[in-house]
Amino acid sequence: MSWRRIFGLALVAVCLVGCEEGGGAKSRTIGFTVMDISNPFFVACEQGARGVVEQHGDQLQVVNGDSSASKQLSATEDFIQRGVACILFNPVNSDAAGAAVEKANAAGIPVVTFDVNASSGDIACFVESNNVLAGKLCADYVGWRLKGKGKVVIIDHPAVTSVVQRTDGFKARLAEKYPEIEIVKTLVGEGKRGPSMKVTENILGGDVKFDAIFAINDPTGLGATKAIKDAGAKDIFVVAIDGAPDAVAELKVEGSPFAMSVAQFPNEIARTAAEMAYEIIGGKTVPKHVKIPVMPVTRDNLGQYPGWEGTMPEQVSVPWETDLKIAREAE
Repeated sequence: MSWRRIFGLALVAVCLVGCEEGGGAKSRTIGFTVMDISNPFFVACEQGARGVVEQHGDQLQVVNGDSSASKQLSATEDFIQRGVACILFNPVNSDAAGAAVEKANAAGIPVVTFDVNASSGDIACFVESNNVLAGKLCADYVGWRLKGKGKVVIIDHPAVTSVVQRTDGFKARLAEKYPEIEIVKTLVGEGKRGPSMKVTENILGGDVKFDAIFAINDPTGLGATKAIKDAGAKDIFVVAIDGAPDAVAELKVEGSPFAMSVAQFPNEIARTAAEMAYEIIGGKTVPKHVKIPVMPVTRDNLGQYPGWEGTMPEQVSVPWETDLKIAREAE
């Protein structure tokens, strides 16, 4: 072998070593699982997280929980096998999620939960809407609309922490400011349109008299709205939480019982969760709990609402307040 050949091979070897040692950081993978990716809310979440991850030159590994806690446990096991740098986790069920979180903890992988928290395990950071406040804002609308006196039905879904907080906020505000508004019945609609429509049909066909429905999310509220319309009930209105495109469309329908939706900002929620993940990966200390503001959306202030891709506007007009500073209060 000639000296030129030997020198050439040595030079190639040096270049290869140099590229491995100094050629830039290796791409990382961030695990991402949500309860149901077919829900447009979680599509907006994915977009928010993906934007942050791709800015870092990394990959987002998305797994649909498909409303199954066992699928999310399997997804977590797969994330661990892949050696992801962090898991962004939106649990199907708060209690069941603990097993998945604990597996990630044992593997030394940080977990950032968003929108819904896990009931156990070591959570590095939890990012959510201000759900207690969302419930309180629904109560404020009901109190204003009923002039402080009337009867309300709650359509609940107590399997997840965020919903429990919304319902707690709603009840607390009624007790605090509107003691003459009575909760006459609490139903369970599973957070879905079909079951919520069914339970509303059942109560409308019974002897319970009421003026309003507090629905814990927009699918619940829209299901209840359909039942109210079908029954021809003219004096019942619905308030809900999400600010979903379908809810905005319903708010535009003249005379619809659907009266208000307290909007979340899912893109900002997941974007913030991803930002917290990178702070954690970088060895920085982050808050254990981050709350994203919420916005009450009515027919009268639709023009101020930026949609799920936006963030809370500085100015929001609502019928019960001249200046909605409470939308940014801490709970």
